[in-house]
Amino acid sequence: MPILIVCAVIPGFGVGAGCTSISIEPTCPEELAVGASGEVRANEQNPGGIATYSWEVFPAGSGAFTDPTLPATTFEAAEVGDVVIRLTASDGLYQVISSCTTRIVEGAAVAVALQADPTEAEVGDTITLTCTSTGSSIALGITIAQTEGPDGQFTEVSVGTSEFIPAQAGDFTFECVGVDINSVRSEPALVSLSVTESSTSDGGGRR
Repeated sequence: MPILIVCAVIPGFGVGAGCTSISIEPTCPEELAVGASGEVRANEQNPGGIATYSWEVFPAGSGAFTDPTLPATTFEAAEVGDVVIRLTASDGLYQVISSCTTRIVEGAAVAVALQADPTEAEVGDTITLTCTSTGSSIALGITIAQTEGPDGQFTEVSVGTSEFIPAQAGDFTFECVGVDINSVRSEPALVSLSVTESSTSDGGGRR
């Protein structure tokens, strides 16, 4: 049975000289809401030198990893409190143990709402889609996309606002998603509207 030499990483001090060449400084979200997910990552300085990874969370049961054996994976928060996320990395001879902390809070860290103007439109009309933060945290990034409906074109896109021109009649659905400072995504906000054929004789829409 192979013998592993364990080297503990003390924040601010690192691994003792001569212990191992493995160097990891794991990062994790500063804050997550219960039910939200965020990335945890091993920031190794010698990629390829580490053979195995193992992520754990303490207290046990306060969250779960999508795949705890990957150098970068997703952690989903389950219980409120300050948790320690620990990473054990090994090159086959040495083990290095390091950790980071995440605060888990109630409620969504970022929430968004989406509005469409006008709510009734014709083919060729310009529809303005506005996505805004509604939670206690401000979304640093916002994405607006069409999820259902016939063809159309986004003509102007900026942070939180997009303009869309439908090319065909039908039922359209759009969504917006916000991202907070920890790259945690909000639940998508949806808006739907019906687009009818243009009422003008030449097929052009009203503006």
